[in-house]
Amino acid sequence: KIRLDLDNCVFDAEPLYKQAFVRTEYQYYPPKEYWIEKAYPKQVANNLKKIFKSEAVFWTKPFEIQSPGIINMISTNPNHEIHVITAREVPNAKDNTVNQLRRNGIYIPENNVHITDFDKISKIKQLGIDLVFDDSPIVIEQCLQNNIPCIMISTSRMPYNHYLRSKVPYYNSLVQALKQKVK
Repeated sequence: KIRLDLDNCVFDAEPLYKQAFVRTEYQYYPPKEYWIEKAYPKQVANNLKKIFKSEAVFWTKPFEIQSPGIINMISTNPNHEIHVITAREVPNAKDNTVNQLRRNGIYIPENNVHITDFDKISKIKQLGIDLVFDDSPIVIEQCLQNNIPCIMISTSRMPYNHYLRSKVPYYNSLVQALKQKVK
């Protein structure tokens, strides 16, 4: 059982971060902290919270053009089961997430799409997930504490998780990570 995170792993959330800077006195920069309240000035953080609680989150595109193909290949392999566990605070989050996946050519069974609060580790444990792919330092640290194998997606856009690079395998690309770690 494989768990994929969506925002900043499958889908590129950077345009949403950049949008939070529009009409402020600040110029965009990648977040150095995971919690947006610590990463950004109050005005930018508030804008970003509003954006992530809007339907804009469902219109982000995949980081990589190859993502749908490799995710679908793994999802249809009878030896693997892909689950999406994501925290999205929007009405109809599950339906909208499934529609976002389909719109981008990703076909994960609807029953394998799980919307949670920010406590993703409980759902990961409940489902008996064998391998986690995520960018969140919180999820990565919780996986380490619970002896759940994890792979961190960590790019130059994600300085908030670079401090964990010596503790877990990490890749700049979900496609590359999936090709290397899922046989």
